[in-house]
Amino acid sequence: RQRLDSTHVISNIKLLSRLGLFTETVANFLRQLRKECADKLAKLPDGYAKRYLDREGFFADARRGQAQRRLPIVARDLYALIRAFEEDEVVKAWESYGLLVRLLADQCDVTGAESPDEPVKLKEPLDIAGTSLQSPHDPDATYGHKGKGYETQLAETCVEANPYQVITAVQVT
Repeated sequence: RQRLDSTHVISNIKLLSRLGLFTETVANFLRQLRKECADKLAKLPDGYAKRYLDREGFFADARRGQAQRRLPIVARDLYALIRAFEEDEVVKAWESYGLLVRLLADQCDVTGAESPDEPVKLKEPLDIAGTSLQSPHDPDATYGHKGKGYETQLAETCVEANPYQVITAVQVT
């Protein structure tokens, strides 16, 4: 006899706020850009390095009220970075660029507005799927009613006469 049970396994990742998720995803991309194609980073406006690589107080110390005002700025930067490198075959192949694209699709709606102030609109939190990106360091982690991480199905023996029970199957989703 066997029994099947599911449990939640928490990913070994830092739990990020929405602003933290945007900021860390953009920063990871810019770090890779600085390391592998510094000349391309140099062509970007200086604000990117200041906000995401140096980050002396711009996002690091954002209080809850400030985070709501800064989130649209990060969303615009995310969109601008995707547009800046959408024709660059080398950069488009990077996982960090793919995560930028995924984050935009998960968290924002592209408005198509020609105004540089409104190219994207943030989705309402309830409109964001549980399969959305939770961390750029663990892209497979999802969000469910038990939190961020993975759902695990376990099958184990369950015969009372056995002094030990054995796990016979594991599936992580």
